[in-house]
Amino acid sequence: MTTLISFISPILVTIFLGCGLFYTTEASLREIDSTPISTKVSNLEFLPFRDTAFVFGDRYMVLDLKKQQVTLFVRDSANRIFNISSGNPYISEGMETPTGIFTIMSKSPLAISKQFNDAKLHSWMGINGNIGFHGLDGNGYYWNLGRRPSSHGCVRISREDGKKLYGLVPLGTPIFVTKGDHVIIPAFASKNDVISENDFLLSKRTIETIAYINSRLEQFYQGNQSIARPRLVMDGKTIIGTKGYSNGFANKLPPYKKPSIVFPLSFSNATVDNLWNTSFETFATIASKVEQTDTTSQKDMKSDTVINARI
Repeated sequence: MTTLISFISPILVTIFLGCGLFYTTEASLREIDSTPISTKVSNLEFLPFRDTAFVFGDRYMVLDLKKQQVTLFVRDSANRIFNISSGNPYISEGMETPTGIFTIMSKSPLAISKQFNDAKLHSWMGINGNIGFHGLDGNGYYWNLGRRPSSHGCVRISREDGKKLYGLVPLGTPIFVTKGDHVIIPAFASKNDVISENDFLLSKRTIETIAYINSRLEQFYQGNQSIARPRLVMDGKTIIGTKGYSNGFANKLPPYKKPSIVFPLSFSNATVDNLWNTSFETFATIASKVEQTDTTSQKDMKSDTVINARI
């Protein structure tokens, strides 16, 4: 009998423990599942959203000031990465290369900088007034490419890479200058997309367009995101001009935010009443009449063109 009890006891203990474990698990599951789904969803928090600038053209560039690299994104093709050296604010007459959304606004095989002792700027590609991509005589600056900022504000590139890039980017090519993390990020738009009248073309800077972009960014800083907002689009031809547009600062975004349905527009500029102000033209309207103005700041320039440019 003693032998039988000693044999059965472990089995009984295992059964009781198993039942207790099963009961506890079932109770826990019932407790979790008793929460209404609507309550769960309403309590969810999401990482902050980003805005997107959709590019309808075949290419755009991302200049990463942290990595000291520029990447050329080409639709349906491999990306190309080039080492650069951007602006250093700690050298004499130096400044940091500004972040933002720009376009290639001028080009010259060889430009001359009257601002810096007639320095030769090989494969000049202007993006922001007197700031642009270029190579220089000599190879001394090559050591800094891809490593550290060393210029007076421009984006230095080797003469060899500069020549390649020059041949790949036409006027109007979008370029996003970033320090790692921003609110507005680029992406290719499908060419099969129907161009909606609600799309907002990033066109030449005006008081109204600047006010709209700044207000749009402010909504993101406040956590007011919605899939109903108009798309930002770039056609790859329109030159937006000096200073471009801000691409926002991710450190201003709330760390977590519940999703919202409404995207209210609140303009700080009193001259802008709402998005559909007559000052705004739709993407289709502007894209159909893009013209290059006849100035040396917005067209292909001849070699040895003298410009007021940083180096």
